[in-house]
Amino acid sequence: MKKYRLSLNKNLGQHFLANESYLQKIVDAASLNKDSRVFEIGPGSGNLTRLLVATGAQLIALEKDTRWCEILKTEIHGENFQLIEGDILEFDPSCLRLYALPPYKALGNLPYNIATEIIFHLLENRHLFSDFFFLIQKEVANRLKASEGGKDYGVPSLMVQLFCEVKTLFHIPPGAFVPPPKVDSSLVHLKIHQDPRWPVKDLKLFKQVVRTAFQQRRKTLVNSLTPFFPSKKEGQTFLELQGISPNTRPEELSLPTWTQLSNALA
Repeated sequence: MKKYRLSLNKNLGQHFLANESYLQKIVDAASLNKDSRVFEIGPGSGNLTRLLVATGAQLIALEKDTRWCEILKTEIHGENFQLIEGDILEFDPSCLRLYALPPYKALGNLPYNIATEIIFHLLENRHLFSDFFFLIQKEVANRLKASEGGKDYGVPSLMVQLFCEVKTLFHIPPGAFVPPPKVDSSLVHLKIHQDPRWPVKDLKLFKQVVRTAFQQRRKTLVNSLTPFFPSKKEGQTFLELQGISPNTRPEELSLPTWTQLSNALA
């Protein structure tokens, strides 16, 4: 960052990947060519952006920090590169249609503190994307791919796996970043399905049921799901009819069983 005489904005969670080997591994993982459409979130100093432009892919990059936008406009050129200044959580992904027809592959080194929120936001617009390749905190990556029965399993696991096949491709140590974060990072690949991987009658209800249950994950289902029933007794009967023990805890149910439960409530 000394080259640009800029200090990093801690409020934006700026930790830039500076290791060329890892940067190239990310580009290689995405399997890009001149026919690819890429949406990069938070290019920052442009370390990854330069390699993406070199693939010939149509690249649209979104950067919130005005200071880095000015540098990117000056230093990165190419007919296949467009820069947008804005906040990803306020950005309407449908605007990507103005630059190139979907589907896009989304890439980025996501701010740790809002990584899950960004993924949820983009999944609301999943019809625009085929794949996500995101560098996130290793702990968050573990949550996204977790299966039932473990401490990492929860709302992020269910909401992401409902629409995505999740793979951790590799891990990156703190020393590869400037400044180094206090945790390890992981590159995850989310292969997107446009429709739920298991049938869901009412997606809004599914989200409500899952979030309500996991708000008090140590409670049994008959207690955590009481808002959906007139009485505890009726909730117990409902669960038993679904073949689910009322004393089951939320983290013990698989994703297909959660969809079964919400469909029965719909």
